[in-house]
Amino acid sequence: MHYWLLLILNVMADRFFNFPVQLMQSAPNMHVFGDNVMDYCIYKHSLTLEGAAEKKMKDAAKYFGITLGNISRSLRDGRELYDNMPTRPAMTGINKDLLFEFYKEDKTDLEIASLMAFLAIKSILGKKSYTRITNEYLLCRMAGYDSKNECNELPEYLTPWCKRRGLSRIKLELQKSYGLKIYARYTRGFFVSFSLTLEELIKEVEMKRKKYYEIHMRNQQSAAVLKVLSQIYPHAK
Repeated sequence: MHYWLLLILNVMADRFFNFPVQLMQSAPNMHVFGDNVMDYCIYKHSLTLEGAAEKKMKDAAKYFGITLGNISRSLRDGRELYDNMPTRPAMTGINKDLLFEFYKEDKTDLEIASLMAFLAIKSILGKKSYTRITNEYLLCRMAGYDSKNECNELPEYLTPWCKRRGLSRIKLELQKSYGLKIYARYTRGFFVSFSLTLEELIKEVEMKRKKYYEIHMRNQQSAAVLKVLSQIYPHAK
């Protein structure tokens, strides 16, 4: 195979599907989820191209290395998904290989829930190297909602994972299969990172804790000094 063709195929394999977390509401049906992600992303990319609508969809699909079975249907569904999204939705992303792995293969309940947790954490992290998350916030994002205020009730497939044991299994799977680093020593919620090593994550959290503690102690001392001085010099201005 020619080098340039290999290069093109590698680039296409690296294409990321970036999409609003609302599309995760179609889980646990991974086929519907995959169709929605592809239709949305292909349609969104087609808006940057020139030509007739169906031609733009075909060219956009080629950009992702995909052949659409029914261009008209994908155009219709992609447009509907795009038009019904919030103005500034929380975004996440999945690479083509991982998307097609879940699209074509049968996956366990744990694997599906862990994928949703992976996508949820990516949406929360954004461009940050690490962040703090609560279990409640994680579950709401896994269900496909921007915030806890929008999540009135979790979908049925997530209820077995709401308890401590279920979440612990998901977090373990995230560390094993997705390389997530988790740190939760004396913290409200837990800290996560994909880019830092565990040691780097611990250092970042503990240094931030130390800085907060030092500021808190200085503020306490300043408040105590002001209180004592106001007692000694009650009429001082």
